[in-house]
Amino acid sequence: MMAAHIIAEMGESMNEIHCTVVGNAVSDVRSAVTKTGHHVASFRMAATTRRFNRESNRWEDLDTSFLSVSCWRALADHVVASIHKGDPVVVVGRLRVREYVDSQGRAAISVEVEASSVGHDLGRGTSAFERTRREPVGEVVVPEGEKPHAADPVNEEVAA
Repeated sequence: MMAAHIIAEMGESMNEIHCTVVGNAVSDVRSAVTKTGHHVASFRMAATTRRFNRESNRWEDLDTSFLSVSCWRALADHVVASIHKGDPVVVVGRLRVREYVDSQGRAAISVEVEASSVGHDLGRGTSAFERTRREPVGEVVVPEGEKPHAADPVNEEVAA
């Protein structure tokens, strides 16, 4: 178990619930830009518990849980370009369960994962990865007498 000061240095809260959910995207990805210019994307997913029934020698589906997934910034952009309704997905993030009153005055519960990582479930198919180019955030300093490496952002053109 990590000491509290190490967790605090990592920028994580001690009482957050981190989870990994494996399932299927059951909605198209929706995206938006906040007033402060941050990109956000969200979609719904379903995860179904499966058990092997030894008597029938078959897998059986049990309960299905539906939850919302939200993604921010670059992850949001990548999810919009990569995830589609019906895709098998693996989502890693922070679990949020909220109670609220719906428009008809009934108590309801919302389950959401604020994703830190989203990907296709490669146990159920293949996927082609395409690395995105990040824009340089600062000047690359090359020590005197050395040549910049080919992969250094200083050698890439920045799109206007």
